[in-house]
Amino acid sequence: MLLKTRLIEFEQPLEVEQNLKSGELGVILGHGDRSDIDLPILKSLTKELNKNDVSVIKVRYPFRVRGKRIPDNSELLDRALLSVWNWVESDSNLSKKKWAIGGHDLGAKVALRVSSLIMQNDKPIPTICLNFPMYPPNRPEKLNINEIHAIVGPVLFIQTDKNSKGTFTRLQNQLAMYASFCEMKLIKGGDIDFEIKGKPASLVAKWITNDILTFMRNNL
Repeated sequence: MLLKTRLIEFEQPLEVEQNLKSGELGVILGHGDRSDIDLPILKSLTKELNKNDVSVIKVRYPFRVRGKRIPDNSELLDRALLSVWNWVESDSNLSKKKWAIGGHDLGAKVALRVSSLIMQNDKPIPTICLNFPMYPPNRPEKLNINEIHAIVGPVLFIQTDKNSKGTFTRLQNQLAMYASFCEMKLIKGGDIDFEIKGKPASLVAKWITNDILTFMRNNL
């Protein structure tokens, strides 16, 4: 089932796309600073997760709803994702499922910050980071990994090796120092948007889905 709705209880325009299945697992995903919920890898990932009976709710942040290119400040982004979580928890049907939160690029940072604020069944929320951005494009000297220092629960990082905002190896080294208990998976040949020459997004999404399913089943 595919539905689009606007969460009018939030102070700014905020949209979610619901792709609901009957299974007990679900994931809430946010997009990046230069993308949207219609990014090919997010669309394909939604389809693959749905095939495995996992519900997906994708969040379109206020700046994208307004048609802007510059992201909202981190406080607004965090409150937006938190409002989606609270909405899910207050819904009699959605709250029956076991949810993880996550995001791509900027959305991964938002998810990490918000996951430190919420709990499910008295446990930290499992978080899924798709190409966590460590610095601006091709500016490794401007490293910013504050979110990693605040990790409180299980996290799965799925990183490519051609990501202009932080490679798998660079992130692996940082996690070894600050959060060695986190899980990491490598997608070889992929860029920031998980595009791989000669490989369709549907195939890449299958690889990612397998890692996400194992992670969620082990932590929810």
